[in-house]
Amino acid sequence: MCRCRTGTACHLWVIQLLAGLSNAIFRYAIFVQNFVEAGDLTRWRIQNCHIRKWVYVLALTGPAYAVASCAPYPYDKRTDALTTSLQSDTDALLVNLTFLDQQISDLQGKSDPTTLAALDRARQAASYDANLPSYNQIKLDLATLKIRVAAENKADTQLLGVEIGHVEDLLFGRGSLSATHQSDGVVERATIVRYQSALDAQFATMLNYEINGPPQAPPDTDESDDTSD
Repeated sequence: MCRCRTGTACHLWVIQLLAGLSNAIFRYAIFVQNFVEAGDLTRWRIQNCHIRKWVYVLALTGPAYAVASCAPYPYDKRTDALTTSLQSDTDALLVNLTFLDQQISDLQGKSDPTTLAALDRARQAASYDANLPSYNQIKLDLATLKIRVAAENKADTQLLGVEIGHVEDLLFGRGSLSATHQSDGVVERATIVRYQSALDAQFATMLNYEINGPPQAPPDTDESDDTSD
């Protein structure tokens, strides 16, 4: 039986992974039921797209988590939890903005008072000010993660810190999602998809660093062994 550096059997990680998957499936079933009962099929389709995406990510990366404690790189559960929180809060914001943009698109072009009132509410909910609490939570996630990585003060975590900086630039730098949101008032779906793709790539790289460590430099081949007589 494989045992980790901490003395914990690796099969315990598999048990934890399976328990997490079971919990996710249970929550997913309730999630579907709530949307079906509410008749909100548009939002369901958008949410379902994002959920399926992360189910695929979990299926691909789950085995790596299960053996992470046996890997040569020192996996840090706390750093991983902070990264997951950042990723979850970011995705929740993007899902909400996508739904609101779709709702606005569906309501436009109609002139009856009920629809106009609903359109006004949707535009207000999609505004930068209405989503400021979500942006502030993401800023808090970033700050906490940056402090954690900096406190480790290891050469191996420097590249992870660089990737965190890239995520911060995408969300809050010049030309970022928040800057675009603040200037345009409502973020359109095409813009959201562009930022979503870039952020997914950064989070995937961060996850890979946390589990496997940064890519290792190739061995120095300058010196050659001359064993010939």
